[in-house]
Amino acid sequence: MRGFVAAFVLIVVGIALAALAGGSEVLTAVGTAVAGSGAVVGVAAAFWVIGRSEDREREREGRRTRRALDPPVTACLRGAWPHKCCSVIEAAADTQRLRDRL
Repeated sequence: MRGFVAAFVLIVVGIALAALAGGSEVLTAVGTAVAGSGAVVGVAAAFWVIGRSEDREREREGRRTRRALDPPVTACLRGAWPHKCCSVIEAAADTQRLRDRL
């Protein structure tokens, strides 16, 4: 939300500078640059908000997936579950070996 407020303020200030320039090319250019910077900040804020919501959704789905994949025992022979290097079959075999050792 702060990103959108900052963008809005920059755009308003830029438009005001350009409008009050009164024929000064430098002030018009500065106003246009400030307003353009506000537009860039607004687009960046929108992308940030969308990215954050996608990250939260992925995190929620990851938690659901991890809960579904949790083995009946809390650890396997190679360390913490789940392994990035193991397939489901290898992990099941490791779990069975761990059970056999207990």
